[in-house]
Amino acid sequence: MSRQAKPTALRIVEGNREHRPINHNEPKPQPIAPECPEWLSEGAREVWERNVGVLERLGLMTEADGDMFAAYCDFYAKYVEASVDIAEKGSVTTAQSGYEQQRAPVAMAQKYFDKAKSIAIEFGLTPSARGKLTVNAGDTDDEMAGLVD
Repeated sequence: MSRQAKPTALRIVEGNREHRPINHNEPKPQPIAPECPEWLSEGAREVWERNVGVLERLGLMTEADGDMFAAYCDFYAKYVEASVDIAEKGSVTTAQSGYEQQRAPVAMAQKYFDKAKSIAIEFGLTPSARGKLTVNAGDTDDEMAGLVD
């Protein structure tokens, strides 16, 4: 798996150590949260509603981010469903051979959690991810303003 590209603003702040060309024409979608997709489950809709406003206020949710954020909400809701199943029925079962084995929801919960976490990092939804983000405190629409002389 290849390493994620750093946002242009972060490369400028860090001094462009890789000496790669800076994209000064990077697309800048409007910081407007899209509508919650109809197809999301009730649990995923709850995740959407709980987080979308915060991300929009921080400028981390744009009109172009709806599909990826919906995927995060879907994976997180499925992780919760699998975790509830594990809490209710346990994480192991006894096979016909008499040996104990891990129940399927355990692997599913881990898979859903890993997928949700990888998307959550993109949106700054983890403490370490937020520590690497800089939000523009000014009223300017240009997120690059003040970074380059």
